[in-house]
Amino acid sequence: MRLRDLYRDRAVWLYGLLTALFFYRPLTTQTFFFRDLYQCYYPRKAILGAALRAGTFPLWDPFTNGGQPYLAMPTYNALHPSNVLYALLPPLVAFNWILVLHVFFCAVAAYWLGRVVGLSQRAAFVSGIAFAFAGVTLSGINLIGWPLALPWIPIAIGLLHRGSVVPAAFAAAMPLIAGMPEPAAMLFITLIVWAVAHRIRATSVAIVIAGAIGLSLFVTLPATSVISQSSRAAAQRTYESFTSWSVHPRRLPELIIPQYFGPTHTLAESDYRGRQYETLGFPLLLSIYFGVPLLLLAGFGARANRALAALALFALLLALGRYLPGFRAIYEIPFVTLFRYPSKALFLALLPVAILAGYGAERAAANRRSAFLIAAVVTLDLFSAGWSVNAYAPRAIFDAPPLAPIAREAIGPLRFYAPARPLVVHAPTNEIRWLAQSQTASLSEQTPVAFGIPVVFHKDYDGLAPRPISQFARMLPGMSWQQRRPLLDAAGVGAFLTVDDVRLPGVVQIASAGDLRLYRNDGAYAARFTGPCSGGRARITRRDLNSARYEADAPCDGRVVFSENHYPGWRAFIDGREVPHLRALGAFTSVNVPRGHHVIERRYFPPRFVAGIAGSLLTAAMLFFLRRRDAA
Repeated sequence: MRLRDLYRDRAVWLYGLLTALFFYRPLTTQTFFFRDLYQCYYPRKAILGAALRAGTFPLWDPFTNGGQPYLAMPTYNALHPSNVLYALLPPLVAFNWILVLHVFFCAVAAYWLGRVVGLSQRAAFVSGIAFAFAGVTLSGINLIGWPLALPWIPIAIGLLHRGSVVPAAFAAAMPLIAGMPEPAAMLFITLIVWAVAHRIRATSVAIVIAGAIGLSLFVTLPATSVISQSSRAAAQRTYESFTSWSVHPRRLPELIIPQYFGPTHTLAESDYRGRQYETLGFPLLLSIYFGVPLLLLAGFGARANRALAALALFALLLALGRYLPGFRAIYEIPFVTLFRYPSKALFLALLPVAILAGYGAERAAANRRSAFLIAAVVTLDLFSAGWSVNAYAPRAIFDAPPLAPIAREAIGPLRFYAPARPLVVHAPTNEIRWLAQSQTASLSEQTPVAFGIPVVFHKDYDGLAPRPISQFARMLPGMSWQQRRPLLDAAGVGAFLTVDDVRLPGVVQIASAGDLRLYRNDGAYAARFTGPCSGGRARITRRDLNSARYEADAPCDGRVVFSENHYPGWRAFIDGREVPHLRALGAFTSVNVPRGHHVIERRYFPPRFVAGIAGSLLTAAMLFFLRRRDAA
């Protein structure tokens, strides 16, 4: 069966209907929001949507961590093809539709692979439902990159199985293009196991893997530059941190009992009884449910492909992490610490279980009626268990709170700071969305970015913030406001929100909401002249996503210090002549200026991006050459 023929298949249309029914809430009036979605991912997509509608593309993100790369940031999924929807739809609509569409794509891709290996329509339908609606897949939605990467695993394997090596390499590159090295590694492992089971030539597998790596260089090479500047690169990952969020053996009954430890979408600690077994008291994967019908079918079909059965079992054992005897030996493998959280290994089990269940359904069905019944039972079981995996909120959760426009007007071209604080949530019902709503209303962490407010010194969720800024962010909570003031000035913090009563010269309270007080900081600057003489000044005259323009009046030779992170990729021009950037105050940047009036331009372009494009184009040319040679 060819991919291009899928639109004619009734099963695909049924997947579309079932997906729309299952996700009717985020497709209509509600939204995904849980965990990192509202704190990190949606604010970043709001930046992208605004840029695309303005006819540009964000190479640099001036809103997060005081400024960091956008295109090169691996967790931003900036170059994934689905991002085109942000140019066509309102950001929140695009955000929800992309996530839902990729669950649909998971179903279609696994169904197609089932048809490629010879399964009947109904048996392959079971594979598609299993791959798309198992608890692990649904849990991946709040980790956003996983649904973007997962559909390409069965597509790449199906293309390789049919002998389409070059298209398989392009498909295998997509998880890396989505900025997701972990599903890419899982894809490569599955490709190897699949090739051994089906006696596919090792050279074909090598071409697919090497081609995927080469084709994705335009994403992965710039990402290596980001990682080298980050706090993640500086940190020595301990065995304890490497094995965070391992699946405790006592959670294994959840494979067949939905919400075995209780619900994960409420606020009360007593509701989820497995907190003592989880890192930070909460599971990374909200559900690991496969269900009795699906696992029985997979066991029944294991004889058809023992290699896949072994891979599924291997993935389950890896997910145990620190609870698996001898797991520490894996920690010693070179480069393995680039990955983290063993529970993610359950994603590796998804496709094997789905395909084996298809084989099992094929063997168990005596006729078309029984095949339909098997597919219906699996679908109903996964739907009923998965209905509450993802929490939803009214789309108004992303409406700007009252303090947002006041803060945005107060900072002008500067930045905003809201120190983290324990939040007391007075919820009318025990729903976890009230925590998110409270943090959004209090402009906590990265949530102000969704409202066009640049922030700095917030929590470094993914460990990819510029290293000095991340260090300052960890230091600030232990300082008095008087001690914080010089750093806030240097970072261009024009306004901050706190519960404290701050009394400092040049700091004025301008608004309040409950116990929160919004202050304007008149000492903050975007640019400042320093030198042996007095009377010099510098000011910003224009800033966009990828560049900025300043004017400086220097009574003597001196330096202009910018409230911008010192980061590779930025170039500075004084009156059209390029000059080097210099580090200032540990984290920020500056340029030397001679006496007189000057125009300073700063422009950003991601390092290694040109080299990455060249590498990807060279790889594509080589693959097309191989394809033409094979065709001849």
